[in-house]
Amino acid sequence: MATNDFLEAERRERPRVAVAAGIAALLTLGGWIIPRIALGGSRPDNGLSVLMLFNEHRTSLIAGTLLSMAGLAAVVYVLDFLARAAANRNSIPPLIRPLLLIVGAVVIVASTVLVFVSTGRQHTWAVDSSLTFEEARAVSRLGIGIYPVLIAQFAFTITMGFVAVSAMRAGLLSRFLGILGGISAVLFTFPLLDIPIVQAYWLLMLALTLWSVGGAREPPAWQSGEAIPWPSSAELREQRVRAAEEARGERGEIDAVVVEDDENAVAAGESAGQRRKRKKRR
Repeated sequence: MATNDFLEAERRERPRVAVAAGIAALLTLGGWIIPRIALGGSRPDNGLSVLMLFNEHRTSLIAGTLLSMAGLAAVVYVLDFLARAAANRNSIPPLIRPLLLIVGAVVIVASTVLVFVSTGRQHTWAVDSSLTFEEARAVSRLGIGIYPVLIAQFAFTITMGFVAVSAMRAGLLSRFLGILGGISAVLFTFPLLDIPIVQAYWLLMLALTLWSVGGAREPPAWQSGEAIPWPSSAELREQRVRAAEEARGERGEIDAVVVEDDENAVAAGESAGQRRKRKKRR
């Protein structure tokens, strides 16, 4: 594809990707908020009571999972756009994009199926069993079905982080957004924080960045069709120092011109005064 062709295609698609990123942020938060509201702030101390609570609010848990998976699907679309843009600028291996789509689909489907199966087992246990601790432990075991999900999540983390960093290196994202994208990739799979605020913030900032592309602060890589790496902090400081020196140099030149004009004006005034004095003497 010629440079002008993919630049025009990116320009048309960017608003849709920005909307998808914003929706993904809201769905990610919604998938976390709904189960918390349903379950309440305090939980029982023993596993038997926890399972009973989960079964009582299984509809909210399923709704939260569906929202989270819908948000993840939107994230995959956003990452696919960034991967295509980076590939157009030769900043990412061609294998990354199909890998992203495959592992993203596996995570979404496998996680959804796992939640439905687990919820169904808990409901059957709550209705038909004698509610013993041994049965509760048996129901809580997910078995080998959890391993494909964990493997796919780990692969998705690596792929998402690679796409974010590659987009940063191509100059499509700032260093802040590129690094934050890598951190968000880890938190999507390994939720070190209870609330997914980092992931939602990254998606919202990404949405604003893509929506405002075309303005005065547009990264040059979006217009040139080539990789223009985002400058480092040292390079930004050097640019600011150079700009300040150039500004001082221009002011110095202007001051020198003003002084020279003043001196010429004074000299011209003295010459005119001397001529008037000579006329009076005559």
